[in-house]
Amino acid sequence: VGVEPGRNQEAEPASFAPGPGYYNHSYGHPYSYWDPRRWEELTAREMADELRRADATYRRRLGRDDDRLFRLPHFQLGAAERTYAVLDELGYRAESSVGSNRSVTAGLPYHPAIRVWGDRSADAAYARTHPDPERRHRFLQLPISTDPSDPGFLDGCCSYNVLGGSVRARTADPADYERLLDNVVEAAVARRGLAHLFIDPPDAGYGRLPGDRADYAGAVERWLRRCVARDDLAILTTAGLAGWWLEREAAVRRFSCRLERRAARRRDAGGPAAARRPGDAGGLAPLRSRGSGHRSDGSVSSCARSARGRSRRKPRRVT
Repeated sequence: VGVEPGRNQEAEPASFAPGPGYYNHSYGHPYSYWDPRRWEELTAREMADELRRADATYRRRLGRDDDRLFRLPHFQLGAAERTYAVLDELGYRAESSVGSNRSVTAGLPYHPAIRVWGDRSADAAYARTHPDPERRHRFLQLPISTDPSDPGFLDGCCSYNVLGGSVRARTADPADYERLLDNVVEAAVARRGLAHLFIDPPDAGYGRLPGDRADYAGAVERWLRRCVARDDLAILTTAGLAGWWLEREAAVRRFSCRLERRAARRRDAGGPAAARRPGDAGGLAPLRSRGSGHRSDGSVSSCARSARGRSRRKPRRVT
């Protein structure tokens, strides 16, 4: 599943198959040979124009939109506050430019805080959230898993940095890269968490580099096949992960409202705020679930399974 600037599609249309999902990475990828400006040099209007032009290119050339998902060019977080305001204004569902070792959730999705928490770099608003919904952004941040070969690298497990940059330099053994991907998934399974990988398109077989002989795409394919064969993983696209997590949040809100209404009715009736079932040690009687779970549709994002049920409902778009 690709995250691509729109101009890549204009320049190399044959490299973009119509089937996979493509998510917004700006149109001209500022701070590149197409546009030498840094992302933080753009005004809010220019940022919005970059996103709109990329989305329009996807619609025109691929027949689909960007699914309201975005990743910053080169992880340029210097203007995160301005960028995030634009994403909220345009109704984006999720963004993914923070490594797990930056995030307050250790890799789980979260809504970034609107204001900085403190003077430390670790307290940047993009790395924190807030318990008050009014003081956090509407879109989700989807952190990228930590790089086992460079745990201090703040952009997460990105194929251009792993193994000392040797994948990008085409000097790494593809088998070593394959083992690294396995290690990320095993760590996620051990903590029943999330594995979210950044794999550059040429490393996954899209738009291969001229003279490229190292078969990293084959390593990625073998790794994915092993993941799909496991029964302790749920495999999701990035869009599937965002949709599932937002639906999960909506379900929690619905359940919380039901509990609050139930407690209010008991208070109005003069009874205890929380009723116990006969034989229960204590606490509220559990609410019956409508069948939450994971939808599996194949990608480079995987979530360790925490429930057996699977929802057949299509995730709602939340803006």
